[in-house]
Formats: sequence, structure tokens, C-alpha cells
Amino acid sequence: MRIKQDYVSEQFHQMYFEISVEEMDNIFTEVYEENADLIDTHTEALMESIKEKIEYEVLMDEIDNLDVYMVGPKMVKYLTKIERGKMLLGIVQFCILPENLDLELPTYIPTKFLDIEITDEDIDKLVNKMLLENNYYELSESEIVTKTAIVTYDLCYTKDDLLINQIKDQIFDMASDNNDIDPLKLEGKKKADKVILDEDEIVVEARITKIEEKIPSTLTEEIVKRLKFSRVITVEGFKRKIRETVRFGKLLDVIVYYITEFVIQNKQLSFDSYVNNFYLKYAEHCDLTTEKIDYNMGIQRMLIIEYLSAIIDIKYDGDRVEYANKVGDEQILAHLLDGSDLYFDDSFFERRIQEVKILNYCISEKIVDIKI
Repeated sequence: MRIKQDYVSEQFHQMYFEISVEEMDNIFTEVYEENADLIDTHTEALMESIKEKIEYEVLMDEIDNLDVYMVGPKMVKYLTKIERGKMLLGIVQFCILPENLDLELPTYIPTKFLDIEITDEDIDKLVNKMLLENNYYELSESEIVTKTAIVTYDLCYTKDDLLINQIKDQIFDMASDNNDIDPLKLEGKKKADKVILDEDEIVVEARITKIEEKIPSTLTEEIVKRLKFSRVITVEGFKRKIRETVRFGKLLDVIVYYITEFVIQNKQLSFDSYVNNFYLKYAEHCDLTTEKIDYNMGIQRMLIIEYLSAIIDIKYDGDRVEYANKVGDEQILAHLLDGSDLYFDDSFFERRIQEVKILNYCISEKIVDIKI
């Protein structure tokens, strides 16, 4: 593999690469051998596996040997098509740690900022949400449609007041991801209410026949065992584990926010246009809309965390990250609460581990005085 470095700025780097025909053939062969069951039926999945091997193994091996230290994500642009029997040309772009960068941190974070209170009511709300999300509930008839109700209705199709068709006993879960009906059209309605769903050429109307509210089941040891949260088997242990996990997450958020805000307010870092443009493109590439990220402030905080994590890695030579297991607990808890697999994504785990490294540093340097 041939590479050529482009030292764009002290904060931003490009690496042009050329993977030979022989190397590409070897990559295809290895991926095919690892995914033999996909060869005939899943060509798209195979191509994704080939791209992953190129981007996360082949290119990362080269980046690790460069004379610059990569921070944050990278973006790969292919200049030629990925094909067997042909060389591959492309560009990798990423931010780098400026030479001799050493960020000044606060000498101490006052304990008053770290006093995290998790009440019994908070825990009960989380337990009930978890029970509902994992289908541990009973149904009770209700008078009004809420955000968690299950609505039974008859679907009626009419034109000029003439009933064309009627489909009885349709069921809609207000808390589901089902897009058949806009939940806002049903919320607040009562039994026997009629809700117009569409009135283009034919009027489509839902006539509510029954409303049921989900009542969380009583948490039992049997349910605790089925939920499989960090191997706890008792109700008391389950609630205690939730409390510990939530407290850890809030504590980590407060410490990281305090540190990044300190760096921002003291104007220790300014990011050049290459870095800002890169993160804007990266956010678009990952479909991070403005509802999910405040670009300007988000970029600053993201990079400060990346830089601090990189400096700590260099200083401590990649020591074991203490409390990494608690990030795993956060992932499982988040999954149990909303059912999303997003929290098991590698990028989420890696970002959180960077923040845990900052926590470890703050504890070792006595910037915080806390018990985890």
C-alpha cells in the first residue's frame, strides 16, 4: 500500500492512499472466506464488509504508524470503485492533535456540583417505564386517550356521506412506532369520538370503540431475572443497580460539562476552518440534524473531549480504563428503557469511554473528591 500525507494544518490532516491489485484481491479473499454464506445472496452486505475491512483495519493500520496523532472520527472518500482485480485510490481525512498542546484544567470541582440526588420516585418512574417498554403490564379500561393508551377503533371509508367500507376492531398502540395513524390526532379523544384520518377523495374516519391504559406490572424477582440487568436477581438489587447507573451517568455528564466549559470560557482552544468544516460534513454524513446537535458548541465540546482523551492516553500510555464496565451498564439500562439498539453502537461506547478517561484523570489528580 502506498500513501502520501498532506499536512493541511496543525489540526487537520489528509492521507492519500493507493491499495494495489494484489492487496485488493487479498482483502476480497479474506472477506469472502469470513462470510461464505453471504456470497451468493447478499452482495450489498459483502461490499459493506469489504469497506469495513478497508476503513477499520487496512487504513487504521497505516494511520497508527503516521507521525501525527488522529483524534475523533475519520471520513474516507474513494476516488475509484471498490472492485476485485483493480487498484483502489482514495483520501482519508481526520483531525489531529496539535503538537505541544496541553490544556489547563480546573484545580478542583466544588463538591456542590457533584451532589447528585436520585429519589425513590425517580427510580419508580424508571422501573415503570422499563416494565411498559418490555411488555410487563395489565390493561385497564380508560375514558381518555393518553400517550401510552391502546385504542380500539372501527375504520370507516365514506364518500358523500355514503359508507363504502368498514373494518372493525383495529388496534393502535399510542406508544408504538407504528406510523399508520398520527398519534396526535387520537390523543385526548374519548370513547365514541370520531377522528378524521384522511379526507382527500374518500373520507377515512376512525370511530373509537374502546380505550385501554397500560398499568405496569408489579416488579417481581421473576421479571428481574428475565430483564437480565447486570446479573442482579432481587428487586432490591435491581433498583439499587438502576440508582448506581443513573447516578454514575449524571455524575459523568456534570464533570465533563464542567471541564469542557472551563476550557471554553478560558479560550484555551480555537479550531480552524478545516476542523469546523470537517465536523459539519461529518454531522451531515451521520444524519445528525440541528435537533440533535448544536453544531458550533457541539463541535467545541466534542473536540475538547477528543483532545483531552488523546492527551491522557499519551500521558498514561493507554492504561486500563477504570469504570468502563459502568458504561456497559448504561448501555443495557438505556436499551431496557427505550428498546433502541443505538446505545450498543461502537461509536456511543467509544465516546463514553473518552469521557470516562477524563473522569479517571480528575480522580487521580484530585480535581474531584467523589466515590463512584
